[in-house]
Amino acid sequence: MSTQARGVSPLSIFRSRPSSRTRVVAAGLAAAVVLTGCSVGNDKKADPLPAKVCDGLLPTKQVKALLPKGVVTVREDQKPEPKYPVLHCEVSSGDTSFTASAHPLNMSGSDLVQLAGSTTAASAPLLGGNANGVTLNGMTGPDDAWVTRECNLIINGSPLPVGLLVRVRILDGGQSDNREQLAGLVARVAAGVNEHADCGVAPPDRPAPVLPAPAPAPVTDANVCWSVDPRLLGPAAEGAQRARWSSAVTPAYPAEGLAPGTNPGGYVQKCDLFYDNRRVLSFTAVGGYLAPVAEVPGERDRLTHRVSSPVPAKDAAAKADTAVGTVVAAVNAERAEDAGVPGCYTAYRMSRQEGAPAEVAGVPVETVFRAFVAGAQTAPGNCPVAPDAPWLFG
Repeated sequence: MSTQARGVSPLSIFRSRPSSRTRVVAAGLAAAVVLTGCSVGNDKKADPLPAKVCDGLLPTKQVKALLPKGVVTVREDQKPEPKYPVLHCEVSSGDTSFTASAHPLNMSGSDLVQLAGSTTAASAPLLGGNANGVTLNGMTGPDDAWVTRECNLIINGSPLPVGLLVRVRILDGGQSDNREQLAGLVARVAAGVNEHADCGVAPPDRPAPVLPAPAPAPVTDANVCWSVDPRLLGPAAEGAQRARWSSAVTPAYPAEGLAPGTNPGGYVQKCDLFYDNRRVLSFTAVGGYLAPVAEVPGERDRLTHRVSSPVPAKDAAAKADTAVGTVVAAVNAERAEDAGVPGCYTAYRMSRQEGAPAEVAGVPVETVFRAFVAGAQTAPGNCPVAPDAPWLFG
């Protein structure tokens, strides 16, 4: 059931300000430590493989089930060590690769900056929690699952909790929807890194049930992406052309089993627009600690891959980046905590897929994006855009 059907604003249920602790942790990490890569060897190992891969965290059988049949190779570039929570491994068959990684946020490079962009409307919330709160926070889609965790590092002789990004992906894969399998695997990686790196925090709970991907709905005269009048799309959505458009929205996270009032930070809400069943435009609202690092127009050329991990093959990296789409509009909204009113940070983004048809390329970006933000910023829990906030267009 959609959030609209429940009578709940789809943009109001996931906003979370970066807590003062999160901000202190991020600042402390940036100022006190920059971890450097510790390679454990780039040699690929071929069949027969051990029963478990990726530092023994993942059953080989489950990973191979995500790959096409053929000669399977595994390369483990990084493994966690006590108080050193990093991992990177790759299992490949033919042109398809499964990758698993875990890095502190300040080492995650484009993996973190492009996280909101790589999350699509086909992704579902991935949460694990109990009465004490959220222990897994992330999302899982057909070929990409990520969660965030904390790990205590020893900084200047004292333990300091730092944020981790844990991710598993299938690169250059087919059209299969592997969200449930990837959810289980990324939770295993998170738990394993927590143990092998001696993080000193409670292990994550098992993920809550994963919601199915929403089916794109035809675009009619009603608003799409919560607040965009289809007529604003221009000639590409006029008359008979309207029938060529459809849209899909990220489902809301399930709150069952979590503490009352739980509102995890970093949840990405997405609305994708399709033209002839091809994703062409995306609107994103992201809150919490992911918002300040979300990609902005013109940043793509400056992005680097993780400083700690080998850069993937050029063709694989190019395909992965293409799927993210190019950010063409951005504005941030921030409100400080004041007199008991919680603060928040929300990043609004619009992106366009590479190679979009000429009709889509002609959509008036600024007009459409401002309409999206006008509606999104009024949802409870979201930050309103300040009058002097800079709007960026590319």
